[in-house]
Amino acid sequence: MTEPQATSRDAGSATSAEIASQPSLWPRAVKVGESATALQGELARGPTLYIGCGSTAHLARALAFAHRQTLPTFAWAEEASEVWLASDRQSPRAQTVVAISRSGETTETIEACLRARRLGSTLVAVTVSPGSPLDEVCAGSVVVDFASEESVAQTRSFTCMLLAALAAQLTAAGRDAAAVFSGIGETGEEVINVAPPVTEQLADLSLEAVFVLGSGLNAQLAPEAALKIKEMSATFAEGFPVLDFRHGPISLAGERTAALVLCGGSVTHELAVAADIEAFGARVCTVGSDPRCSIKTPNGAPRASTAVACLVVAQLAGLRRGLAKGLDPDAPPGVHAHVELNPATGQAPHG
Repeated sequence: MTEPQATSRDAGSATSAEIASQPSLWPRAVKVGESATALQGELARGPTLYIGCGSTAHLARALAFAHRQTLPTFAWAEEASEVWLASDRQSPRAQTVVAISRSGETTETIEACLRARRLGSTLVAVTVSPGSPLDEVCAGSVVVDFASEESVAQTRSFTCMLLAALAAQLTAAGRDAAAVFSGIGETGEEVINVAPPVTEQLADLSLEAVFVLGSGLNAQLAPEAALKIKEMSATFAEGFPVLDFRHGPISLAGERTAALVLCGGSVTHELAVAADIEAFGARVCTVGSDPRCSIKTPNGAPRASTAVACLVVAQLAGLRRGLAKGLDPDAPPGVHAHVELNPATGQAPHG
């Protein structure tokens, strides 16, 4: 393996601490969701649209998928920018719009909410920032302020917002969210403890690309896992539904690529695709409860808990790879914690 380049002593220190803190925060996030009556009351009323930008757009897709599995009402997800820019004919009206934003200041999300409100939708925010402009626009908020971050790339804010909203969905459906996510902190700690050999492999600088694959909820989270590697280490990384990888993208697999397979939806198929990728000479790392996986998650852990914990592996891989390249994962070049635009021109003050 290529030896890591020398880095500043403090490079990545905030990201490292934020990743490590997640398991202790996850039970608190579940409790926030259980008491989020403003969101729970809206979810069962009618069609629900989840929106966000960047990481929170991936979060929106994961929540829309989980909503359809949990609640009788229909749900879908769109990038907030597309809702903002769409004409009335292009975007169906949602009874409820769930707007997700770490900062609560992202221009596209706020503008999308204003447009949705003009069309008659009820707005609920999911954020880590109380009293933000988004908070003021929305009728209610789910706030996980204990998950705020110093670093640019979302790690604990993403997983805590995800868990709070998932818990709200379960509670709205009459299920016991605390029971569903029982032991999630311990699951996360165990994954962090056994992850280093895999994250070390993914930090090999001879690798030029990393693919993240999954099915079910993991398929929705795979693009976010890939984004962590992309942001923190300036590496080409993409997420795919696991079986779809055979439909073209597998042609990219080779000795200078790696695949991180998040198992849990259908382990037989997931491991079969992993074997196909490995046959092309690619490095393959698997995460799941099956004993054949590279990283073994606890047996009996709920699928949703395992999916959230799997994200931590990608976060750690991005951190480790960024440090190996001599980068500072706390502050990826060209990336900002949130984007504010001039709504009239679409231009950002920072360019």
